[in-house]
Amino acid sequence: MRFGKIDYLNLLPFETFVRAYPKPSHFQLFYNKKKSYPAKLNREFLFGRIDAGFVSSITALRARRERFWASQVGIVARKEVLSVICLPKEKGEDYQSATSNALLKVLGLKGRVLIGDRALVEVLKQKSNHQKDYVDLGKFWVKKEHLPFVFGRLCVKKNHSFYKKLFIL
Repeated sequence: MRFGKIDYLNLLPFETFVRAYPKPSHFQLFYNKKKSYPAKLNREFLFGRIDAGFVSSITALRARRERFWASQVGIVARKEVLSVICLPKEKGEDYQSATSNALLKVLGLKGRVLIGDRALVEVLKQKSNHQKDYVDLGKFWVKKEHLPFVFGRLCVKKNHSFYKKLFIL
């Protein structure tokens, strides 16, 4: 029952759901044990160190080949996200998110990606200085493709029936 958890503000609705939903005590023990950033959880999941968790949508594409279940529950952007941004004047990739780095390339943008709390801090800092020198990747994708962008999906390797019952009603 090792669950990999992304500890970012944009997963607060999921966190609220899990806390309110009745669950076995053995799941609760492991739910808060493996907290990390998305790229590390991808590796942990693929190497079998966690049984379930939110992994990048790119990793979820391997579901059939790698023999795991990718659910329809995900982290989806339909408008402005503010927790996944590109700083056009800087260079470099974000070590925390493979999906966001790939999205930057697909959109044809140049710059440095920031995700999670670091992105929110940067946005708030720029707003307090009355400037906007960043590109919101979720908003940019929707504007360009007219589709929501799926950053990550809940994937399961072991205990499929338990997770299906818990997360998919």
